[in-house]
Amino acid sequence: MEEVMYCPECGTKNDINAKFCKKCGHKLAVEKKKNDTSQSNAKQSLDGNKNISNIKTQPVISEKRSKKKNHGWLWIILILLVVLIAGVVGWIYIFDSPTSSSSSSDKTTYHSSKTSKAQDGTSSVSASPYKDFSSSSAKGLIASSFDGVSGKNSFYIGPTDTKISPYSQNNAPQRAASDIKIYVMATVFSQMKQNKFDMNDTYTLKDSDKVGGTGKVQNMGDGTKLSMQELMDYMMQDSDNTAANIIIRKLGGLNVVNDEITHLGFKDTKLERYLMDTDALKEGKDNMTSVNDLGTILTDIYNKKLISSSYDEQMLQILNQDEDHSKLLEEIPGSVSTYNKTGDYPDYGVQNDAAILSENGRSYVVVAMLENGSKDDQTSALNDLGKQVYEKYLED
Repeated sequence: MEEVMYCPECGTKNDINAKFCKKCGHKLAVEKKKNDTSQSNAKQSLDGNKNISNIKTQPVISEKRSKKKNHGWLWIILILLVVLIAGVVGWIYIFDSPTSSSSSSDKTTYHSSKTSKAQDGTSSVSASPYKDFSSSSAKGLIASSFDGVSGKNSFYIGPTDTKISPYSQNNAPQRAASDIKIYVMATVFSQMKQNKFDMNDTYTLKDSDKVGGTGKVQNMGDGTKLSMQELMDYMMQDSDNTAANIIIRKLGGLNVVNDEITHLGFKDTKLERYLMDTDALKEGKDNMTSVNDLGTILTDIYNKKLISSSYDEQMLQILNQDEDHSKLLEEIPGSVSTYNKTGDYPDYGVQNDAAILSENGRSYVVVAMLENGSKDDQTSALNDLGKQVYEKYLED
């Protein structure tokens, strides 16, 4: 491309190297220099503008990035605020809920659970292993078994699940007979927990210790040495009266046992005489308990809530070894786990039985205390009641 230079005076195009305009003769050399200077200044100006542009552009980019970064932090802060608000609202809802109140009783909580499940279309009663139990059904079994049986009769039937209320009928203090030995056993294990009683201690039998009624110890020779463990087994397995009296004295006497009975909360129960103390009977003193007290102590032992878990388990195994199954357990199948203590005093028409029956994941306590009745009628009715409880509540 041809390089040219225009005359500043007439505008004629001239050769780039020309010193004068070919048309008007105007000197071009100075103008060229001016032009060069102008062009140079223009170039510098352009370059300067470029630099200025670059300088200005960088902050703009930086500012945009900065703005983006600030926007990211704003979002994070906003999300954290939303989470915090949601947490506070949730905390208020949970701790304001009536079901979280520590003052609610176990019974109230149980009924609340039933209501909640019912709202989901699932009944807790139908899902319970004790769905067949009700007070009305228990009352019906008793009425069926004891129709026409005379005397002062009281009953207790209920699951070992303490959330379900048992059924009791005619609860009141009655003659305990040998069922009082359950409370003597509980006192022994309470003292063992306090290191006041040792099952390995031995006792030398004397003739004055021996009393009548049930038991084998009365037939042993004077001077026989027996451990406290052996005496406990005789007292509970064979309902041995002599063994019971020796243990009561070893504990510290009637008052010590009564103090423990009171401590455990059994209001209808009292040990007023030694076993077979007929003189005390003539004075109107007798050992008393009730179906509610017996039902409660068996339930507590079964649930490991009486003395301690390990001691309650030992007591449960002792009850499992009772040899008298002639009453409530007479017609119960051998597959059923049973734990019981009977008591009878024919002179007063007393036939008692307190038992736990367990099978198929279900356990029931059944207690019957009968007084002033006919032994044959009472025994037959007790056999039938035990059978009916098994078939109604335990048998699959």
